[in-house]
Amino acid sequence: MKFRPTYTECHTAAKAIIEALKKANKPIADHFHTDVGKWLMGHESRLLDYNMRDLMRLLIPFVLLHDALVVPERALSKLESIMNDNLALYREVLTEACQKLQNRGQDLDNDLLAISAS
Repeated sequence: MKFRPTYTECHTAAKAIIEALKKANKPIADHFHTDVGKWLMGHESRLLDYNMRDLMRLLIPFVLLHDALVVPERALSKLESIMNDNLALYREVLTEACQKLQNRGQDLDNDLLAISAS
């Protein structure tokens, strides 16, 4: 017969795991359970989309592998340049959106999309 833990045992184990993760990740522990991870993943996916669009525009073949781009070795330096340029641009956009957020108290994602569209 297989042992099946009770809900209480599972809950207790989950709490212990979360506390251990918070202890091991003190610099970001305050961000647990805040949805900041989903917010960051949204921005990461937008940045990855920009990189893919630039590769397609330049007719550079690639394979998307989860959150990575695989290109032929001859195109590796071009991909690195594309990624660095897009990251720098995205940082500017994000910084401007954060400043708007502080000044107006609006939703950061909406500000970022509005700035990106212009």
